Amino acid sequence: FFFKQKTAYEMLRSLVGSEMCIRDRQCSLCPQHANCSQGGSHIEIDPGYWRYSTTNDTILYCANKPENCLGGFEVRCSEGLIGPLCETCDLKSQVWGYSYTQNGKFACQRCIDSVSNTGFTLSLIHISEPTRLLSISYAVFCLKKK
Repeated sequence: FFFKQKTAYEMLRSLVGSEMCIRDRQCSLCPQHANCSQGGSHIEIDPGYWRYSTTNDTILYCANKPENCLGGFEVRCSEGLIGPLCETCDLKSQVWGYSYTQNGKFACQRCIDSVSNTGFTLSLIHISEPTRLLSISYAVFCLKKK
């Protein structure tokens, strides 16, 4: 009798759901609060949890505001949030394409929206005085209550 040695692919298919195999073919148990059903090193984390990157299997609970951490394969935070445990606002438009400012504890709001929600309107008035020897221009910012 000849016994066929399993290939890496066959091994991965037999481990689906219970274990994960890292790129160097070293297998380990799937981390808690994760799903490893796709095999290999593909780890889907549960909503309410966060990890540093797709190559890291350390999974942390987002204790301060679990709904900020969306779970999945990629590191995903609710809109406007970035960083560890999805607790930092994207002030410099690094991820979301817009700047976000803090709006309560562990919550962010798009900067454009935050100005309009204050109940004030900011406008610019340009005044020019061409009657003098040298023309003088003024720029006046007006903050007017809605």
